[in-house]
Amino acid sequence: MSYSISKVGSERCMCPVYVTDDSVPIATDYRQRLQNCNQILQVCNLIDKNRQSIIKAKGYCKKGWTVMLKQNGLVLCLVCVLLLGMTSCAGGVPQDKAEPPASFTTEPVTVTTTATTTRPTRPTVPAPAAFGLDGVPLIPQHPLYPTGCESAAAVMALQWAGEPVTMDEFVDKHLVKDTKFYYEDGVYYGPDPREVFAGDPRTTSSYGCMSPVIRRAMISALGGDERVEDASGLSMTALCEQYVAQGIPVVVWVSINMLNVYPAASWTTPAGETYTWPANEHCMLLIGYDEENYYFNDPYKGREVTYARSLSESRYDALGKQALAVIPLL
Repeated sequence: MSYSISKVGSERCMCPVYVTDDSVPIATDYRQRLQNCNQILQVCNLIDKNRQSIIKAKGYCKKGWTVMLKQNGLVLCLVCVLLLGMTSCAGGVPQDKAEPPASFTTEPVTVTTTATTTRPTRPTVPAPAAFGLDGVPLIPQHPLYPTGCESAAAVMALQWAGEPVTMDEFVDKHLVKDTKFYYEDGVYYGPDPREVFAGDPRTTSSYGCMSPVIRRAMISALGGDERVEDASGLSMTALCEQYVAQGIPVVVWVSINMLNVYPAASWTTPAGETYTWPANEHCMLLIGYDEENYYFNDPYKGREVTYARSLSESRYDALGKQALAVIPLL
């Protein structure tokens, strides 16, 4: 048996794949393969002692990797272990006997996040119909921080605001991380991404975090909270009017490549709550807009990207309208 691995381009996703004799996956539709992603990769045991016509390959891939296997003669066993992660951006920590939860759905999911502070009232200034910030630092997350999109977006915002912090400093000194995922009495436990970074941004087998974690890391880097504003809850239009048009880029939670957001892996947090990770979670820095599009610095692609307003707003809303800004030094 020979095999090939093809990348289908989603972050932090896990895909069940079924392969037939002629190597045509049953889930041949690209979008369907992405939407079917749910749990992290486990060891795939493919046994065909009797030259069966169909091999069921239970593969759960990180970051949209799809395994395609071709039969060429007698096959005894193939054990595939793929690297987990990036996925983020967007992540996944190895799990024992991970299977799609009974509640799995391909329908979009909305992340709810409580704002961590009272948002200050910003001055009302007439905003132009189109505006873009030039010279905003662009920090790619690859190759050193494959699941570090949140940190990369935060450091871009901090550097623009005049704080000379590096990625290494931010991740090592200011970002609170927790890599403890484990089973106990049949229950799968893990950290709360609203409290800590779930995993380590330097690994490909991690998830990520939500805005409260990055806000606390920003405050730590700045030595105080006076210049960190939690803009969560504002529409993207309001973010552009109140921040971008006034020279302040905004860290926003959206999705990798603006793909659909849906429930992926689940675990129990230290507080006893069930947390479900939103597949394709991603962080970018909002730096501009016009009547049709928004413009972002994307750490995943390592360049400026453009997405339609309606699509961007939909993904931003699905991730709970999470947004952070750092006010520049006067």
